[in-house]
Amino acid sequence: LITSGARVLLNTLALFAVILWLTHVLSCAWVAIGSFYGGSDVGWIRTYNVNGTPFLYTTAFHWALAQLTLGSSEVNATNTAERLMNIVMLLLGLVLSSTFVSSLSATLIGYQMQSSAVNDQMRLLRKFLRERNVPSLVAFRVNKQAQHRIRQQIPIQEDAVTLLDTLSPSLLSELRESMYRSAVLTHPLFVLWESFSKSTFQGLTDMCDFQFCGRGDDVFLAGTRCFRAVYLMKGTLTYVQYRESSVVAVDTKRPVEPDT
Repeated sequence: LITSGARVLLNTLALFAVILWLTHVLSCAWVAIGSFYGGSDVGWIRTYNVNGTPFLYTTAFHWALAQLTLGSSEVNATNTAERLMNIVMLLLGLVLSSTFVSSLSATLIGYQMQSSAVNDQMRLLRKFLRERNVPSLVAFRVNKQAQHRIRQQIPIQEDAVTLLDTLSPSLLSELRESMYRSAVLTHPLFVLWESFSKSTFQGLTDMCDFQFCGRGDDVFLAGTRCFRAVYLMKGTLTYVQYRESSVVAVDTKRPVEPDT
């Protein structure tokens, strides 16, 4: 998953790519209009004596970019068709320039606000650790893990999507069944369960939820009360048994593969 900074960079590059592509298309149209002149009309290419393909393209590109950004160019219209094209470009540039600036500003301001919120949370955490006289080594580990977790991008959780609360219970139940069905049906017992009662199986999927864990996270601990079963869909999991809390002669570690 990409970070917020990388997402901002990609969005900015995408905006510039759209502007450059549109400028290329319009510059080609400007060259086409300048090439097809007839009667007493003389196109801008002959008027300004533009020779050579590279210079012709860069001149047209400069003109199109100037129209989109409401800038200036030494090339002017020399006939009615070019004048109409110029008017259309100015109207288009009036809309696109403001749209581009507003989109870029919104992207950068959003990133700045998000970074400010992260810095405020880290500042509050450091203040909390100082006030509680937490040892430096523990405080360092807490800060390091908090910085890693707060910048870690995880998929959107169901409870974060408030619009799901507006769905009817039947549709929400159907949505949850579609999300968790493939994972639940990997177990033969639940395949049999579904064949006996569709409504009961749907009630089971209503109780399911996704949990996203990072490296070193504890999924469950020995001695704690169990409220759920865990099904690994992706990644790796290590099941650890200690002599102090399990019926084993020595401490054991067993890898758990996905789809188990």
